Amino acid sequence: METNGHDPEQIPRRERKKLQDREEIIAAASELFARSGYEQTSMQMIAERAELSVGKLYLHFDGKETIYREVVEHHTALMRERLEVECGREPSPMQRIRCRMRAALSYIEENIAFARFYLAEAGGDMTTCREPAHEEMQQITEELLGEAIERGEIVREDPRLLAALIHGAVHWLTEIALKDDSLPISAVPELIDRIILTPLERRTHETRQGENGR
Repeated sequence: METNGHDPEQIPRRERKKLQDREEIIAAASELFARSGYEQTSMQMIAERAELSVGKLYLHFDGKETIYREVVEHHTALMRERLEVECGREPSPMQRIRCRMRAALSYIEENIAFARFYLAEAGGDMTTCREPAHEEMQQITEELLGEAIERGEIVREDPRLLAALIHGAVHWLTEIALKDDSLPISAVPELIDRIILTPLERRTHETRQGENGR
């Protein structure tokens, strides 16, 4: 097993134990936050779930808020890694956009309890939580759309506005799915594809046909 991208055998034993403790704290806090909420989760509960003393907890984190931020970053890093691993080799920009959307929403569905907790902590609106990771994902989509335009996969539109449209739709539909079981999260990528992505490609095809028919 590798720890944070390093070979465990190359890390001193004491450091390995610190990293292991930290990972167990993050896992315990993630589970407790999702189950009980932020306010109802205490440092004592996290320590007990991680099978550590409260004192050792404070050796790693200066408080619950710091742990919460670390948990969010942990999930963000795992999602980012999944997107890169699963979608980095897709042959076209539009296929990579579709793949990244499916992979991200698949991760949310697998961690739906924490996603619902996170939505509640955001005041019921995920779009208010524009961490750097969110901006990064939108920026990548914008770059892929720009590449798709240059390759002639889609019609020439402002890629920045298209990326904002796609991510806005994904966020709102995901919020609905998290609040209402009648819309499965797994249905969101298909909706975005059908309503936004496929029409963009279809317009390109129709435009080319029109030009060839002149």
